[in-house]
Amino acid sequence: MNDTFIGYKRRHGPPGIRNYVVVVSGELSCSPWTTQIAAGIRGCVALTHKHGMGNVGPDRAVFRRVLSNVLRHPNVYAAVLVASGDEDYDPRAVVNKAQADGYAAHLVGPPNGGAAGDISARGRALVRRLAERAKKAKRVEAGLESLRVGLNCAGTDVMSPLTSHAACGAAMDLLVQAGATVLLSECPEMIGLTDTFFRRARSAAVKRKLKAVIAEHRRRLLSAGESLDEHEMCPFNVQGGLQSLRAKSRVSVAKAGTGRIQAVLDYGAVPARSGLVVMDGPAMTDFVMTGLLGAGAHLMVNCCGAGPANGMPVMVGADSVAPLLPVVKVTGGTAYFRARSNRIDFDAGPLATIPGAAPRFGARLRDLIVKTASGKKTRTEHEHDFRMNFPMRHHQA
Repeated sequence: MNDTFIGYKRRHGPPGIRNYVVVVSGELSCSPWTTQIAAGIRGCVALTHKHGMGNVGPDRAVFRRVLSNVLRHPNVYAAVLVASGDEDYDPRAVVNKAQADGYAAHLVGPPNGGAAGDISARGRALVRRLAERAKKAKRVEAGLESLRVGLNCAGTDVMSPLTSHAACGAAMDLLVQAGATVLLSECPEMIGLTDTFFRRARSAAVKRKLKAVIAEHRRRLLSAGESLDEHEMCPFNVQGGLQSLRAKSRVSVAKAGTGRIQAVLDYGAVPARSGLVVMDGPAMTDFVMTGLLGAGAHLMVNCCGAGPANGMPVMVGADSVAPLLPVVKVTGGTAYFRARSNRIDFDAGPLATIPGAAPRFGARLRDLIVKTASGKKTRTEHEHDFRMNFPMRHHQA
């Protein structure tokens, strides 16, 4: 079993498994410039966002943290931040900090007395030069202790603990044993878990923080007048035989394996420890992806059940995949795996009828993840713009 992957060496931080020049909107008004700058330049992608800089202090802090961390993402060769001058933070300071820490970050700002189109022209000239340099980068061998894998599930059903989640959990245990970092989020789906789960915390402090994070999601949802089961149980869950959020939660965390929980992170924060870590955050897929981008996850594993949720063109809760975050899709339904239009990467369906085979399937999934880290394209992977989604307190997620 190979304990290395082939990645792009970075001056600072872990190696990348992809090598993009990324153009990021500093605020919503910049998005047209951002997409114009990146359009048609191979190896260059645009990241815009759906909700802007946030309406309240905590959300603005989340925005700035994720934005800053995206400029430092391991799959980024170079980053260009596009500013309008209407930001409530200093874009130059964000870029300067990234540069001081050894990252290739650049700022394209508003013109001084020139036409607005100057931003697009200057930005395209810059990213063309950066993209040409990125082409010359070579992959080098790296240990799995450098790898960060994010997790997500959607369409979870009664077959998931026998199939997709069983294979994923076994694969995550193998990766953690090799020194990798695994990020488990979707904290509302931990509501109702018993102390059996909390005893997995590395220390009393980690246990307290984990309980506090989950309790805050419960309080937030209830304060908005939500029924927890109705809010967090999607139709695919119910159609798949799950009766309550507690039942869904027991299944949901199975995809993370059996490891000790080493730390609890804020949403979009970079882990300081390897092993299994929990990242605070809501449960919808697009919010999870934004948080994992901020955390510097190299890729994401998306687990689905055996039912019609597999029929989504990308994933339940997401309309696209971030180029910086390749997604390995795992299904519990073999028929959906064979329907290639669903673009699923790994079939865990046979586990439903092969008792005791989860370790073998987990090893196969682990090998696929390592190959993906070494450059193998996933079935949903291509260059395109991606709109990050930030959590807005009470109003969403």
